[in-house]
Amino acid sequence: MKNIFFNVLYSLILITGIVWLFNIIYLIINKISDFRKSNIIQCKNNSKDNHKTINNKSFINTIGSFFPVLIIVLFIRFFVFESFNIISPSMMPTLLPGDCILVTKFNYRINNPFTKKNLIQYNHPQRGEIVIFNHSKDNHKNYIKRIIGIPGDKIYYDEINKKLTIYKNYNFKNEYNQKIFINYYVLNNQINRYLDQTKQEKYIMIKIYIENINPCKHNILIIQNNQNALKLYNFSKKNTWIIPKGYYFVMGDNRNDSLDSRYFGLISEKNIIGKANYIWMSFEKQPNSWLKKIRFNRIGKIN
Repeated sequence: MKNIFFNVLYSLILITGIVWLFNIIYLIINKISDFRKSNIIQCKNNSKDNHKTINNKSFINTIGSFFPVLIIVLFIRFFVFESFNIISPSMMPTLLPGDCILVTKFNYRINNPFTKKNLIQYNHPQRGEIVIFNHSKDNHKNYIKRIIGIPGDKIYYDEINKKLTIYKNYNFKNEYNQKIFINYYVLNNQINRYLDQTKQEKYIMIKIYIENINPCKHNILIIQNNQNALKLYNFSKKNTWIIPKGYYFVMGDNRNDSLDSRYFGLISEKNIIGKANYIWMSFEKQPNSWLKKIRFNRIGKIN
């Protein structure tokens, strides 16, 4: 859907650009003609034909006038803001499926929109920020995760209780000298009942924690005894990472259901598109209906 939208946008820019250029050339030719023939008087008998010509010219001018507007829209999309829709539960409870988020693309650098090469670098992603990025193995798919590890960190992840241990400014000679204080506070407990594949009734404990990675504080969701995610995680055979320069360790706030650095490894800074700052709209699908409910309470700044 996104590719279709931008293909249509690029086609409109091409069409309106040609019309706009034609109008400029036509205006220049008319200026030259008027300068040479400043005393020409139009015949009154041709007033109806002139009116039709003026209407046609006005229609062409209207089409051409959209070209600068579309260029501004494209400029904003490439360098300033871009909207993304959340379609997965990987960032719950912070972001829900149906949230429409606004991503600022100028927080860290300015890229060439065609080659994606860095033009100006003036800032770097910080721990705790939520970013949109492409993974090197799939440049056509966008991911949204929270930055947990920055260059110089050593990350240890406990796959049983799904909690972190982080050492900043890590070095091999004295590896545990700068441990980051991390604390977890239970914010909410909820027991959900479900039927497994054999139709047996089972219960799961859903906990929302406040994860305080000094000085970053955000909510995370952990489902107790969720074996499916544990099996997926064990497939990577790794629970410790050392972050080199230019790379980041990212995780979803839904620690049981997020495809992130635990599985596909570290992400390169050059693949980061921008920082997620605001939820500008949020839709919730209604059961047995094509209508969607607007969740006005979710509109605002992302924590």
